[in-house]
Amino acid sequence: CIRDRVSTQSTWVLVCYDEFGLVLSGCIAEVLNLRFLPVPILEGSRRKGGFRQHCLEHGIAAPRFGVISRPFAAEADAQDWLLQHDLRFPLIAKPTLGAGKWFVAVVRCLADLRFAVERFFDTIERDFDTWGMRSVDEAEMIIEELLECVSEVDVDAVVQNAKVIFASVNENKECVNEVMESGGRCPARLPQHAIDGVVATLQQIVSSYGCSTFSSVIHYEALILADGTCMPIELNLRLGGAETYCLVLTAYGVDLGLATLRLVFGKPACGPAAFTGKHCSSINIVPDWQGAGKVLRCDLPDALRASPHFVDAHLTPPGTVCKFRPAGFAFLGWMVCSGATPEEADQHLQEIAAKVDVEITNVQQ
Repeated sequence: CIRDRVSTQSTWVLVCYDEFGLVLSGCIAEVLNLRFLPVPILEGSRRKGGFRQHCLEHGIAAPRFGVISRPFAAEADAQDWLLQHDLRFPLIAKPTLGAGKWFVAVVRCLADLRFAVERFFDTIERDFDTWGMRSVDEAEMIIEELLECVSEVDVDAVVQNAKVIFASVNENKECVNEVMESGGRCPARLPQHAIDGVVATLQQIVSSYGCSTFSSVIHYEALILADGTCMPIELNLRLGGAETYCLVLTAYGVDLGLATLRLVFGKPACGPAAFTGKHCSSINIVPDWQGAGKVLRCDLPDALRASPHFVDAHLTPPGTVCKFRPAGFAFLGWMVCSGATPEEADQHLQEIAAKVDVEITNVQQ
């Protein structure tokens, strides 16, 4: 029993940075009476269908959607299901439980829809535990309307006792292959009223859970529509991955890792934060290579890493076998550069990222 192993003479805390480990961490925290988000909130927010329904029930915008737990038996079944859920092409299909961009597909016809759904369920039947599922019975896909938006944003926020005390609103760049994120800018190039609306919607979501002790670093994704509506897309109740940490630290001086630790110790997570004047631009490095490949080299010269405009990068180590489109959704890594303006940050990033030396070989060789 975990409880029996915990010494009463020590201070114990529980931290989780992994989307797939959140619910398990919540269960452990309940047993040990540690600070953590309640399991029902973790369960509900992780499932995209559950999160959409929660938003609708609390007067918060959500896309039209439906959830399926098995493939369509025939094209006619898919057509009937779409009519029942008032869904029209184009649509977007994705797992209800987070899997990065794996299995996400824009579908424009019945054939596209059936292919995306069958691919997901065929793979999950073999590898459900890879995606944080306790059994194959948890496998579901959400099919929802593909919305036209003015901007897609990520919000990296600190919430303490159900109040948003810090929020960095970052804009996403145009996707690669329609669904793969290519990078972003921090802070977002948006008018203040749009940023205020995004943060207000996040506060509305947090308050809707009715939990006065709700405390967490959050990675939240939303669309801003042409009429100004902020449409929530995803709520990750943990620190955002990849370049999130260094974007926020550079642009605002806020250490989200430290904030996470301070929250679980019950300390003030962070003080007032202001923009440092450093605009950041990030890129997800997607090679021209298609299908599976073994990375032989993925390097950036030390002289470029020493540039005052270079912030940080994570590059795939040699020997790694990756599955790139269409076999998979792998990147070669990410990079962040800064500048006095968003345009300067973009330019510095373009110049430095172009010097990444990449060699990939066929995995059969």
